[in-house]
Amino acid sequence: MIAITRQERWDDAKRGALIEAAVEECASRGFEGASYNRIIERSGLSKGTVYYYFDNKESLLCTVMREIFDTLMADILPLDLPDTKELYWEKLGEYHRRGVDFIMENPLRGRLMLMLSAEESALSGKIQLLHEQALKEVDDFLLRGQELGAVRRDLSVVTIRRLMHTVRNVLGFSFFDGWTPQDFRDVSREKVEELILMMLDLSRRMLTPREEGNVSGNG
Repeated sequence: MIAITRQERWDDAKRGALIEAAVEECASRGFEGASYNRIIERSGLSKGTVYYYFDNKESLLCTVMREIFDTLMADILPLDLPDTKELYWEKLGEYHRRGVDFIMENPLRGRLMLMLSAEESALSGKIQLLHEQALKEVDDFLLRGQELGAVRRDLSVVTIRRLMHTVRNVLGFSFFDGWTPQDFRDVSREKVEELILMMLDLSRRMLTPREEGNVSGNG
């Protein structure tokens, strides 16, 4: 018989209220600065109810971020495995575009994703491990790039993935830092595309085998 956790049994409305409260609190104060009591107060739930499902802030935030990762990866994947180098870079651009679009459509959740690369704490480190697990599906795509000769072989797929996502997160955090909900509504698509092209350009420069030299992100 499969065990059912407390979190899996609870009411969807209560779960949704608590998760939204946690997202809002962490987006404004960071993972370490977020207050468990403020999250509970924001949610409108009783402390007894919340503590029944989550022993502490860490267990709640790990659950919140796991859901965000699952939603993000559902939006980004699957990526069709290309048959040529040219198609490979097109697909990588599509991958970056889907990630940025997720942030544009989910500003607070996107901010939490980007904060992982900027905040150094024990809690953010544990959450980063969850992100690593979610991103393992990207490894097949990078492996195909190595098979096609598009992606360098002197680094492991895991190392390449980490480098690529670190660059993407740093660029994204720099681009979106300090934005208000109105900023997300007002920004032009042209400006967003500039960010995506920059992500692709830097990714391609890092991933391309060294013997091919410098490359442009547009070709």
